[in-house]
Amino acid sequence: MATILCRYSGIEFKCDHFPIHLTQGETNHPLFDIPLKRLWKFFPKWQSSELTETDNYLYFIALLNATEMVDFRCPVYRTIDTSKIVQSNMENLYYTIGKIVTIHHPSFSIPRFVISADTRDLSNVRYWIQTWNQCYLDFIGGLKEVELRARLERKAFGLERLIKNPSLHPVKYARMLANWCAEAAEFPEFEMIDNNGNRTTCTEYWQEIIIKCHTNTAIITIPEKDLVELIEHCESNLDGGSIQSHHLFETIRLGLDTLQGFFSIGSPTFSILNAGDDVGTSNLQLLIDSAPLTAPKRTEYASDFQFLKAKMKYQLAVSQASKADIGDVL
Repeated sequence: MATILCRYSGIEFKCDHFPIHLTQGETNHPLFDIPLKRLWKFFPKWQSSELTETDNYLYFIALLNATEMVDFRCPVYRTIDTSKIVQSNMENLYYTIGKIVTIHHPSFSIPRFVISADTRDLSNVRYWIQTWNQCYLDFIGGLKEVELRARLERKAFGLERLIKNPSLHPVKYARMLANWCAEAAEFPEFEMIDNNGNRTTCTEYWQEIIIKCHTNTAIITIPEKDLVELIEHCESNLDGGSIQSHHLFETIRLGLDTLQGFFSIGSPTFSILNAGDDVGTSNLQLLIDSAPLTAPKRTEYASDFQFLKAKMKYQLAVSQASKADIGDVL
């Protein structure tokens, strides 16, 4: 009967036939010759506790060896803590190997580790697994970043062609501009309630604001503070040197001017405030004073914007007059 000391696990085992002792690392336990694809099949047995403590140990060392990222300069040395180390790191090792062995990209590299006299007790193995896993996450994150940049470049190129087309009205590519800006300026994605009470996300709401900035009758439905917040975010997070950014800032700043112009007094008259007079109340009165005397008609105005502004003033005047009549009655 042959007696063999496994050069990886340090376990002594026997096999039939021929009386020989191989104790200098000449060979290994047969488990270490099994391909990784076959080793995977034993993981459910570990999960269901069908393996013995020694089986678990052998399986763990075999998985380490299968990574081809561990150099065994000496066998692993079992201590009283080895079983605990194996049990607490088996799952992480299994899933980490499953991720790293599937990547064959030339730019993906992970560090190699050595089983030596200083590391053979496996006390550092959890840090090895963490390092491999972090290398994987960094690589995947880098791929996503490259993919994002490539996607943004494609969108920016297509958007540039549309912006440079003088025959194409900006309304036609408003949504494309908003979508490009959402990615380029990294709009927040938290959930919120818009000014109409609808549940949405910040990025969706800001994209709708950009789209509405292309139409002066649509932007007046947006609270000024929301548009100002969008502009400030874009100024802080968007490179203003591109044609896309220039067009965006021109659009949203014009939208702000339109919004402020709609709710402005719009009258050359002024009033002198007495001590204690409220500025907001005085401005409200100026809006009422500048309102048309009869209900405005669309045909009387050159644009929808002018008509809506006049209609807003007229409705405000009627509302205030009704309140005043009720006050007189009371």
